[in-house]
Amino acid sequence: MAAAKSQKIEGDQEAKERARLEIEEAALAFKAKREKQVAKRKAESAAAKERAEKRKQEYLRQRAEEMAKDQSARNEREEVRQFERAVEHARRKHMVYEEAVVKLEPLAIARERLEKKADLIREEDENALLPAALMADLDRAAKRHEAMVSRVQDLKLEAERAANDAIAIKKRSVAAAATAAAASSKPTEPPK
Repeated sequence: MAAAKSQKIEGDQEAKERARLEIEEAALAFKAKREKQVAKRKAESAAAKERAEKRKQEYLRQRAEEMAKDQSARNEREEVRQFERAVEHARRKHMVYEEAVVKLEPLAIARERLEKKADLIREEDENALLPAALMADLDRAAKRHEAMVSRVQDLKLEAERAANDAIAIKKRSVAAAATAAAASSKPTEPPK
């Protein structure tokens, strides 16, 4: 009986050892499965973060392109406005110049008439003095004519300057458009 008891105890110990080994194997298998699941979730999370970052970068790139196009359109509209204002300014300056030229003509005619009158008086008598009224009229006409000639020359210069300003604005606009076109035609690098 002692031998049977000893066999039974030995059998119980073997069963306990087998059970302990099975539990350890199950625990190791569970731990390995759990680690595999954690690694899979981490990989999925990293992939999701990478996709989100790519979407964000693409959105930012598109937004930057849209903003650049909007800014370019605003700049173009402003350049057109500036050019139109410069052309209108030059046109008004030229109109003022033309009006001054028209006003100059009667002054020149009046001065010529007074000078002819004075010349006729001098031809009749070289030593004759011109009447004071005629001298005053001649002097006034000469001053008005000279002042108007000076004014016409100033207006002509202003009109030319305004026209040159308009041309310069147009040239800058064309150069900026060419630069923008060259910049937009360059291939962009794909996001990494």
